[in-house]
Amino acid sequence: MMIYPHITKLYMYKPPNAYTLDILINNRLWAAKPERFNDPFDCDLEIAKGVTAEDVLAGMRERGDGEQAIEKYKARYIDADGELILEKQKQVDKVIQNFIEENRNFGVVCLSEVCDSILMWSHYAQSHMGICFEFIRARNNPLGDEEICSPVKYERNYPKIDLGQMLPTPDGQTMKFMMWTKSCEWSYEKEWRLITDRGDFVCPLPEKISRVILGIRIEDVFKSSIETLCKARDIQCVQARKADRAFRIEL
Repeated sequence: MMIYPHITKLYMYKPPNAYTLDILINNRLWAAKPERFNDPFDCDLEIAKGVTAEDVLAGMRERGDGEQAIEKYKARYIDADGELILEKQKQVDKVIQNFIEENRNFGVVCLSEVCDSILMWSHYAQSHMGICFEFIRARNNPLGDEEICSPVKYERNYPKIDLGQMLPTPDGQTMKFMMWTKSCEWSYEKEWRLITDRGDFVCPLPEKISRVILGIRIEDVFKSSIETLCKARDIQCVQARKADRAFRIEL
């Protein structure tokens, strides 16, 4: 079953430029590496604890390694004090760090649960002069796959990772902490993230665009280009407007 089944649509705010037109023309998106984000804390980690011999043995048991294999490992790589020998410690640390580096090279496509955020229109759609793409989220498309598309978790504390705890499932914990944790100051965005295999590279649309919302201040030339492209692709196009006597956007 799809997580958060009540979230059936996700949105992407874009400024009025050629890259936005390219999304409609070529059905593709740019997936940025996390290092390109405007928040230097985003997708970063603090290493809380290194890997111990106990962690390695627990990881082997979690994977289902037999006692014979475990005893053989202990004889070769654990010293009389119950610690990993230095050479093996370096090897284990290198493996873990490689997982972290690989995750840094993933691509991220940023989306939102909402299409009527005044701040989002101001920040990401060039002061309401751009547009907002709408995508349907369903169980049978990438936006409904929780392994690659999930909501961001907003935290007050900086994310930490216990390298020992990530041994049984290294990718899962690293991805969870790195890709889907942000400062609570960003909570107004109600962000979701779609993770791709390659960062700083174009990727196909996760789903067909179901609707395009035109910004309140969209200029005529850009508006005409968007409407022409939407008509050719049978995509609904609607105009956002200011609500009467209220700080609210209406469609």
